[in-house]
Amino acid sequence: TSLEMAAGPLVGLRLQVPIDGDVCDIEIDVPVRPERDTPDAHVARVLAMRLTAQHGLPCYAESLVEEAIASQLARMRKARYDAEWNSIPPPTSAIEALVDQLCPAADKEAEAEAEIAARRQELHQAVIHAGQLPTMLAHEQECARAIGALLEEREFDLGTLTRRLEAEISATRSEQNQISSLAAQLKMAQDNHASKLHAMYASQREAYWAVMASLASGTSPPPTTIRPAVPEREPEADGRAGSVGADDIFRRFGQEVGGLFKAVPRLARTASRKISDEEALPPPTPLLEESFTVLLGTQMKTMHNLRLVTGDIVEMLRPTPDNAAQRASAAIALFSSRIAGVVLPTQAREPCAPFVALCEASTDFHFAPLPEQVAAVRDTLARAGKPPLQPGDAYLSRHSNLCGAHVAIHVVVDDDEVQSDRLSTRHTALTALRHAFRCALEHSVETLAMPLLFTNNATGLTDGWILRRAELMLKAIKGFIMEGVVGTESLMRTFELVLPKGISPKVFDDIAAMVPTIYRVSAARTLRARPRRA
Repeated sequence: TSLEMAAGPLVGLRLQVPIDGDVCDIEIDVPVRPERDTPDAHVARVLAMRLTAQHGLPCYAESLVEEAIASQLARMRKARYDAEWNSIPPPTSAIEALVDQLCPAADKEAEAEAEIAARRQELHQAVIHAGQLPTMLAHEQECARAIGALLEEREFDLGTLTRRLEAEISATRSEQNQISSLAAQLKMAQDNHASKLHAMYASQREAYWAVMASLASGTSPPPTTIRPAVPEREPEADGRAGSVGADDIFRRFGQEVGGLFKAVPRLARTASRKISDEEALPPPTPLLEESFTVLLGTQMKTMHNLRLVTGDIVEMLRPTPDNAAQRASAAIALFSSRIAGVVLPTQAREPCAPFVALCEASTDFHFAPLPEQVAAVRDTLARAGKPPLQPGDAYLSRHSNLCGAHVAIHVVVDDDEVQSDRLSTRHTALTALRHAFRCALEHSVETLAMPLLFTNNATGLTDGWILRRAELMLKAIKGFIMEGVVGTESLMRTFELVLPKGISPKVFDDIAAMVPTIYRVSAARTLRARPRRA
C-alpha cells in the first residue's frame, strides 16, 4: 500500500503484527520528509490509523501496528546516524600536530611560572633570614604611598567628572550632546587611570624584586623610582651640557608655579575634607574583647582559642603604623605552616567592595591581583561546565599585602536573606561557611577570623536579633570545628569572631556569657592547702 503523505523518497517497511494468535505481515512504503531524516511518532500514529482502516483490522490492533512502525523507524534512524558518524573523516595530521605543539608549550609556560614563584619564595625567605625585614617593609610602605597618591588623583578626577555629569543630567536645558560628551570623558578617564594603576603595579613589582635580590646578596640596593622618572635634559647642540638659559628658567618657573596653583585647591579640599570628617566622626568607641580557651570533642579532645572582639573586619587587615608588628609577623609567616585566614561574606557578582578597595591600595608582590584571581575562578567553573557562583559557594584568594591574613575565603551569600531573621542551620549561608571551615582546617590554617553576625554594620539591628544570631552562629561554628578537625593535624587554632562596632557593652557581655554554655571552657582553678589537724 502506498501512502502519499508528503513529498520525498519512499522507504519500504515490512511489519509483523500478532493478531488473534496469528502473525499478520504488512508491507508499506513510508515517504521520508525532506526536512527530517525519518518520520516522527506522529507519522507512525497516522500510518497505523490508515493501515487499520484500510485492511479492516480490529481496533485493538491499531496500537500494535503503531508500536511496530515506531520500532522499525527507530532502528532506521539509528542506522542512519551510525552511517553519518562513520562518514566523518578523522582529524587531519595538521590539527594533531598543532595540538602536539600547543600542549608542550603550555606545560613549559606552567613550569616556568612555578619556577619563578619558587625562586621568589626562596628570595623572600633569604631576605628575612638576612635581617633585612625592616628594609623590605619600608620599601613596601613607599610603594603603598605611591599607589595611594595615584588613587587619590583618580578619586578627584572621577569625582569631578561625575558631579559635572550629574549636574548636566539634572539640568532642564542640557543638550544630549553635552551629556554624551561628559559620559565619554568619564569613561576615558576611568580607562586612563586603570592603565596608570596597572603600569605602576608592574613597575613596582620589577623594582621590588630587584631590591630584594640585592638585599639577599648583601649588596647595596639599586636606585629605584616608585613614580615614573622625569627624563633628564639632553645636552645642548653647542656642547654646553647642562647649561640653562633665561628662557628655560622662566619656563620651568612657570611650570612649577602652575603646578603649585593646581595642587593648592586639591590640598585645600583634602584638608577641609579631613577637618569635616574629624568633626563628623563620633567619639571613638572602646574596643571590646574577650578570650576563651575551649575544649571540643568527646574521646579525643582538642583545645582551641576563641576570641570575641568588636571592630571592622576589613579595617583590621589594613597595614598601618600602629600594627607594624602584625604586618611583620604576617610577612615572616607568609610561606610557613602558620597561615592566617579571614572569612568574608560576598555577593555572587563581585567580591566585598571594601576588601577590593583594600587590596587595590597596595601592590601584591607575590600573588596575582584580586580581580584576576576571581576571574580565574569563574573561568575554571565555565571550563568545567559548572554553574556560576551562587549563594552557598565559597572560593579562596591569596594575598601578601594584608595585615594578619594570608588567605581570604569568600563566602557567597544573599544580603537580603542574611539580614532577615529566617537564617537556619540548613541555610545556604551556613552551608558556604561550613565549606570555608572545612577548607581552612584541612589546610592547617592556624588563625581564622570571621564576622560572627555575617554583617559589619549594626545599624538597624535590635538587641534580640543580635543575640539570636550570635547563639545560632556559635552553635554552628562549634559543629563545623568538630567536623573539620577529624583526620587533620591536632593544632591549637585561634578563631577570631568579630562583632560590629556599634553594639552596646551589655549585648557584648551577653554574647560572651553564651560561650561557656555552648562550649566547654577551660578555667583556672585555685588550689588551697588544707590546714593540718593538731
